[in-house]
Amino acid sequence: MTNLALKPRAFETVLFIDGISRSGKKLTCRILSNMNNVDYFLYRSVFEKICYLNKIGAVSESVATSLFQLVVEEAIYYRAIGRDLNARPSDQTSILNAVDKEIYLNRSLLGDGMEAVDRFNKAGRIAAIHVHHVMPTAPILFMAYPQLTLVHVMRHPIDLAVEWLRRGWGSRMGTDPLAFALLVDVESKPVPWFAQDWADQFIGMSEAERCIESVLWLQEANEQGYQRLSEDQKSRVYRFPFEHLVTQTSRIITDFSQLLSTQPHESMPELLGEEQCPRTLSIEDQRVGLRVLESNASEEVIAHLKAASIAYENYWNMEQLVT
Repeated sequence: MTNLALKPRAFETVLFIDGISRSGKKLTCRILSNMNNVDYFLYRSVFEKICYLNKIGAVSESVATSLFQLVVEEAIYYRAIGRDLNARPSDQTSILNAVDKEIYLNRSLLGDGMEAVDRFNKAGRIAAIHVHHVMPTAPILFMAYPQLTLVHVMRHPIDLAVEWLRRGWGSRMGTDPLAFALLVDVESKPVPWFAQDWADQFIGMSEAERCIESVLWLQEANEQGYQRLSEDQKSRVYRFPFEHLVTQTSRIITDFSQLLSTQPHESMPELLGEEQCPRTLSIEDQRVGLRVLESNASEEVIAHLKAASIAYENYWNMEQLVT
């Protein structure tokens, strides 16, 4: 088997924003992109899918690391020369939503090659990459970018499960042509990559049960991935709950400033107004969501969810929803 090699890095200052789907990454990305010198966040699904392929054993860690670094470097370079800019106004990833969007539009008029790389690096720009579910394979990111910063947003498992259920993710993966999840074949049945090791259970579950157990599996895999990191690598990871992001927004932004050695852009108050941050979260809304899940899932699955919820609330010192 041929071994792949890492290419020389053109960019060292890379920020990854990770978390489970519906955990609040887009809000996190928007806030971070409103910090001085942070490039507007970009998203390419291939980044995370390479990590998933390694997680399910389809490619080695070495191969995944080489491919991951290659496609990330290419995407940052294209951003640095003003190529492949998303100009679809309704997309949150659209460059039209960026602070000082003229910076990105003007790059296409400037030189490319190492001139563009040097211009990007000497300006102290921080490339911001939006990803889903890559913490389980976090060592890949660190092998590709040893000096990276990884921001990982977490969220209460009940809220995540409710959000997944609302979006039909208990049934769409494997049936909806527009659900672009990586699937594995289990006895001729398509199953999302994260359910590979418990496919028989997944296939036999209700939609709500699939959503609950998927969220809980991903949360556990995230913790395992984090614990695989060295202490030095962990010092480059900033983990926080979505609940603090929206209720203690100023503190989180201060943490971001210290983490990245920068300050909020003057437009930050306007963005926070649009996003209604800070705001109060209703525990009653969570109780309503829990009742919906309870009416559509077995007692065993609900017990698993409640145990994970108690652990989450205790870890982040939150008001107890589950007793």
